[in-house]
Amino acid sequence: MGVPPLRNFDHPLYTVQAAHKLALSARKNGAIMRRIIEGKAYNTDTAERLAEFESGVGRSKELYRTQKGAYFLARWTDWDGEECRITVIDAAAARKVLEECNAAEATEALEKYFDFIEA
Repeated sequence: MGVPPLRNFDHPLYTVQAAHKLALSARKNGAIMRRIIEGKAYNTDTAERLAEFESGVGRSKELYRTQKGAYFLARWTDWDGEECRITVIDAAAARKVLEECNAAEATEALEKYFDFIEA
């Protein structure tokens, strides 16, 4: 008996954790998202990933910074009717996302790219 399909909630092996792992398996296996928005290219393969955070079962978000300093969110999903997408955000929004993300990589990115003062 293998891993159940993502949407077979009645399957005895179904768990929220399994669904999340299945949903993000394509991304974890090297999937790349590329979009051109207002004449600028955004690419998860060439940009620096600053932070990753869960966004619900079968969904994930990652914050990226391009080589030229632009920020964008990559939103990954495995749900029917939803599309993976890139959303461009400004530096202030990127900082807020990093400050709200409770991960070591987010703190490292804040220290690297943003000014701060000791409390």
